[in-house]
Amino acid sequence: MENPATVIIADKQLRCLHCGHDQFFKSLRRLTTAEFDVLDLVFPHQTAETYVCSHCGRVEWFIPPVRDGMTGSTEGDFDCLECGGIIPNGQKACPACGWTYVP
Repeated sequence: MENPATVIIADKQLRCLHCGHDQFFKSLRRLTTAEFDVLDLVFPHQTAETYVCSHCGRVEWFIPPVRDGMTGSTEGDFDCLECGGIIPNGQKACPACGWTYVP
């Protein structure tokens, strides 16, 4: 397991809401279809970044922000959840790393 680290999300340092600690373990988690429904996701994100507080164990979940109903940089394009590249509209896999949002 990696060492815990300071995390910056949307230009703000992450702090545990329970204990105030600022060191977290990072991992990626697959979301299930039921979680899509609960989170009312427009785009079927298959993974979320999770950060576990190294002091108390509280888990924080983050998915890419939705912009104009999509996650992409331009209309119809998507941000790759694996490498951060752009998946052009109509393609099912990232041209940079091969990651796919289709199960």
